[in-house]
Amino acid sequence: MSNSVTGTFEVKMLPPAGPAVEGDFVRLSLDKTFAGPMSGTSRVEMMASSDGSNPSGGYVALERFTG
Repeated sequence: MSNSVTGTFEVKMLPPAGPAVEGDFVRLSLDKTFAGPMSGTSRVEMMASSDGSNPSGGYVALERFTG
């Protein structure tokens, strides 16, 4: 059985707690606000291998949702 919902979310970039660039990596912190059937907030911590100026790269992110 598969269940799904549709909603929206807004993203707010936060100032980094530490250095934004660490060697070849870029660190980002985000707050997200969800609206719709799944309403709540989340905090995202992300580390990326590119700042977006290169078409290739990768990232890893952890997100905690409260709602």
